[in-house]
Amino acid sequence: MITEIISDKTRWKYILKQLRSYDYSHSFDYHEISKNNGEGDPLLFTVFDDRHRVLGCWPTLRRNIQNTVYHDLSGAYGYGGPLFMKGVDSSLILECLLSEMKNYGAISLFSRIHPLFADYLDAGYYRSDHDKIGDVVVIDIRPGQPILQSYRGSHRREIINARQKGLRLEVDWQCSRLMEFIRIYVNAMRDLGARDYYFFSESYFEQLVAVNDFKPFIIFASFEGKVIAASMFVVTNKIMQYYLSGSCREFRGLSASKSIIATAHELAESMNLDHLVLGGGLGGARDSLFKFKAGFSGAIKPFYVTKMVFSERIYCELCESKQHLRADNCFFPLYRQ
Repeated sequence: MITEIISDKTRWKYILKQLRSYDYSHSFDYHEISKNNGEGDPLLFTVFDDRHRVLGCWPTLRRNIQNTVYHDLSGAYGYGGPLFMKGVDSSLILECLLSEMKNYGAISLFSRIHPLFADYLDAGYYRSDHDKIGDVVVIDIRPGQPILQSYRGSHRREIINARQKGLRLEVDWQCSRLMEFIRIYVNAMRDLGARDYYFFSESYFEQLVAVNDFKPFIIFASFEGKVIAASMFVVTNKIMQYYLSGSCREFRGLSASKSIIATAHELAESMNLDHLVLGGGLGGARDSLFKFKAGFSGAIKPFYVTKMVFSERIYCELCESKQHLRADNCFFPLYRQ
């Protein structure tokens, strides 16, 4: 087998096209946005067979470790991780990918694993290097099945009630009202006291809606002429993801977000998609956010992250300045805390 590190957009897109099944978080465009956001340089670790057919890949961001000559690897924001050609021995491909990362000189790897592409973990491959963070709710699209009937009873009643009261839903396919969405999202995050991690620059959003590798769109909910909630979704191949969302505190009694997701579900069915990924709770917890999402589907997928150290000696040296931290601290890599 042949391993190669790819940073060229044309070749990156070719690799994903050969694998066929992937999400926006695996794309070159998304990693390029991450680079422009100061998160690292896009690198696609790839394995080919002797006839140069693609067997698997792992999209990453190369990050310099401040005040050192070292670097590490991380996944972009969202669900990423490795992809494999159907029918291959994923354990062997995975070993090649990780070996190439180590040979490249990376000190460590942190990557969130996409719940729809984590089958290789079922057989226990490298399970010790993966932490189960929580669970992710996925709606499996089933054409012809009444959409509302598949939801929790309280969700169904609230959606019907909101429609009867006059809640209006609009789909902005071109994201022409992006600034309006940003305002709603930012205000919602401030109301929730969200960490900086959940805030993005206007430039980030502008780049996101200008890409070619995937299709973002926004659904707005309005009541009595006032926009009270909005959510951004992303479509890639046969997958739709619930990306970012915000609502006005004073109108949360209308449960507009539930109606927005129901509308997205209808759109996913009309587009002949396979999955609508809703995500999980905050930090993977089974909190109120998780329970809200679980009201739309009983399909629950485990959410893992990869935490791998390639050089124990250098990793420990880098962590020496963090000795005051508790030994059971789950932050990874620890030297970046």
